[in-house]
Amino acid sequence: MDMKHRIALIFLWICMVWIVTGGCKKEGVYPVITITAPTQGKVYNFGDTIRVRVLVDKADEGVVPSILRGATPVTFPYEIFDHTGNEYILYFFYTNKYLDGGKYDIRITAFNGENQFSGFRSIVLQEFPKQYRGLGILSGSGSKRVLSRVDSAGRVNSVDINGDHSFVACSGAFDQIVAAPYKSGNLTAFNFKELNQEYSLTNPQAPGLQKFHNVYSFGKEVYALLEDSRILSLGSEGGLAYSFSLQDPFIAYHADQVSEGKMVVGTKEGTTNLWRLLVINSTNGFIEKQAFIRSEIRGLSYAGNGHTFVIYALEDQSVVADFNHQTGQVTELFFLDQELANDIVVRKGVGHIATDQKVYMFDPSRAGMPSERFSFGAGSLAFDDVNNQIYMSSGNLVYRAGLSGGGNVYVTGTVDPVVDIAVMYNK
Repeated sequence: MDMKHRIALIFLWICMVWIVTGGCKKEGVYPVITITAPTQGKVYNFGDTIRVRVLVDKADEGVVPSILRGATPVTFPYEIFDHTGNEYILYFFYTNKYLDGGKYDIRITAFNGENQFSGFRSIVLQEFPKQYRGLGILSGSGSKRVLSRVDSAGRVNSVDINGDHSFVACSGAFDQIVAAPYKSGNLTAFNFKELNQEYSLTNPQAPGLQKFHNVYSFGKEVYALLEDSRILSLGSEGGLAYSFSLQDPFIAYHADQVSEGKMVVGTKEGTTNLWRLLVINSTNGFIEKQAFIRSEIRGLSYAGNGHTFVIYALEDQSVVADFNHQTGQVTELFFLDQELANDIVVRKGVGHIATDQKVYMFDPSRAGMPSERFSFGAGSLAFDDVNNQIYMSSGNLVYRAGLSGGGNVYVTGTVDPVVDIAVMYNK
């Protein structure tokens, strides 16, 4: 073999060695991941920074960090703070106050070519505690309203607003009180602490027509019910997060949260006087369950166990009924003769009904007439589920009472009649 062929064979052999050993990853070679911090089962509170130290060997450049709740990834802000050699320092930031407390898993994934491997470290997150912060109160008459904030210490701050605002909701996620008009004016949001106006959302219908039918805050979501069958999801800056229209169309008047992403809505058909209860997906309006109601719905409340209690007017009486979400059946429980119902709240196994004449209490798990709780009428009810207290507006006064017992306690008074009340939390 001459020198020229010998050099060619040597060159070919070198290329083959390079391809096998250096030009590609060996099959079966996986990254090695060692998480040295935090310690297993370390506990973190809301606002903490979770520092993670990782050693990675036999891997390509970079790691993919995430946090899991069971097998489900949880959105968690993070940054790779430092990378020196095979050591990575990462920070996760516990800033979501709506996360459930309990065990979570840090997952760090690295790659060697197409081969990947993940290391895990368990941690415990303490749930952000829900706290009562106060009340939002609308009062007034005509086209003049007063919006008041009563904080947890009983201090009152008020501001005058224009328009016949008739509905109020408090959002701890946005730290706002949101007030919606019935016929005139714009939906308006105020900073809860200072009552400074933050935004005004121009109502999309022509002046003089009924516009908003209600506004609600469910956890971190705020929903406004419009007369044209739309439901708006509102953002903290006054923007519209999204909207959807109920089918057929149904026009929504009352709502309560069933679970995250699901609500029960009291509606009337757009061209008739037929009323229905709908269980809907609260991101797109898809109807999951529905049931007919005999007359005008005056209020509804989800009891937390697959049952919604609804109160509606029927001639000169008010009817309380139980809507079973699973079967779709509505069962009428009792009648209040010659009393106009204004609101209903069912929480933690206790029900309250507000009429023009009295405030009643009933056991939602047992059939039978309600018992008189207070001998004065109430316009609207709100429940504080941190302190287990029911709030009631009566004329120009607001009272509170224990959920299932005890007398009423004066909270505040207003110059004009109270129109609506809502409870404020820190989340």
